[in-house]
Amino acid sequence: CITPLHDVTNATEHGEKACRLGEMTRLGHPVPKGIVISGNFFIETLRQDDTQNFINARVRDLVVENLTDVADASCDIEARIMKVELPEAFREHLAEMASPLLKHGPVAVRSSACGEDSGDAAFAGQLDTFLGINTLPALGKAVLRCWASYWSHRALAYQLARKVQLTSMGVIIQTQVDPRFSGVL
Repeated sequence: CITPLHDVTNATEHGEKACRLGEMTRLGHPVPKGIVISGNFFIETLRQDDTQNFINARVRDLVVENLTDVADASCDIEARIMKVELPEAFREHLAEMASPLLKHGPVAVRSSACGEDSGDAAFAGQLDTFLGINTLPALGKAVLRCWASYWSHRALAYQLARKVQLTSMGVIIQTQVDPRFSGVL
């Protein structure tokens, strides 16, 4: 469920952002080293402890015209996701894969939702990135917070307004760099 960034080729499983970063890495562009947690693991984990059913019930009747309900649902979902216990085998695999990245300094934990950057919706700025993560316990919490951003009030309102829906979320963990500039290509 965790793949080195340079091996990511499946946007349906890892999200467009991770797929494009993997492609740029294979083409030799200077992309910070990273790993990607699959969207399949995201779906599988949320099925545990009835979390997905709780989420479905909270978003079922939301309408974009009632942003208070959207914000309340988002807060409830985030609280529920932050209580999710990541399986021991996953935590061990994450530690094995992320430790070499953490040895070189902090990492960035970035969303790579499956369905963003499509022809119908870009989701630019709707999902969260967490910077300065420098320990394994903080990394696990950042993954959960990144997952929770899938249902942030911004992301929910965006989906409701455009009548589009994300399908899952990959999570990119990359060596953090201090850029002089950034952009979108």
